[in-house]
Amino acid sequence: MDDAVLNQLSNEMKLSLLNTLAEDTCDTFAIRASTQRGVFLGSYLNSANRERLRVVVKILGGKIVNQYEEQVTHIITTTDENNYCRRTLKYILGLSHGCWILSAAFLRNCIKEKRYVNEEDFEVSCCQVVGGKLKPPYSIPRYSRENYNKKTNLFSRFTFKVDKRITVPPPSYLEIMIQNQGGMLYTDQNNRTELKGNYYFVSDDLPRQRHCRVVPPRWIIDCICYQKIRPLSKYFH
Repeated sequence: MDDAVLNQLSNEMKLSLLNTLAEDTCDTFAIRASTQRGVFLGSYLNSANRERLRVVVKILGGKIVNQYEEQVTHIITTTDENNYCRRTLKYILGLSHGCWILSAAFLRNCIKEKRYVNEEDFEVSCCQVVGGKLKPPYSIPRYSRENYNKKTNLFSRFTFKVDKRITVPPPSYLEIMIQNQGGMLYTDQNNRTELKGNYYFVSDDLPRQRHCRVVPPRWIIDCICYQKIRPLSKYFH
């Protein structure tokens, strides 16, 4: 998009907002107000969709960030013909946090309608890794978001200690994913009587550990991406 097109689009969207605010129903206005306070993070977007995101948020309200943070409410990503997206770190973090995870078509329709459109119409089905194996009949991000809002999270009965030597993903992000999904983190200050029922050590090295089971980082990620506890037997050879 060149500057002239962007400026014209900006003016048209501003005018449309002024003309349509008075026509909003209470429900529609509530959806728009919520989105206007949104914090948006792009994942695997091409330059055209990054520019669309910038224009939409600039005109309609909200904030764009470049890295995941706790305040993120919307992940915008590229999808294939099956409505599957790439399994990026941003996607996994957003999934663990109950974010809206939307296809880039959301941006195109916001521009077309000159307003924030209903997010539910643009939710991603799942990531390509899961889609290739499972072909879920429902949106996994929607399922995760609804469970997150109900506080019925995957790891609510688990305690984890994360090996700081892990390189991918960074240990700090693994800890965020675990806590987002209701898990408890073990530290040396924990009283063992405070630990939740299942105690796991997350590590790339899989020696036997006393008092706990060792699981690879991929098990954490797969549990989140499938939104179910995966059989541990699949991760040991």
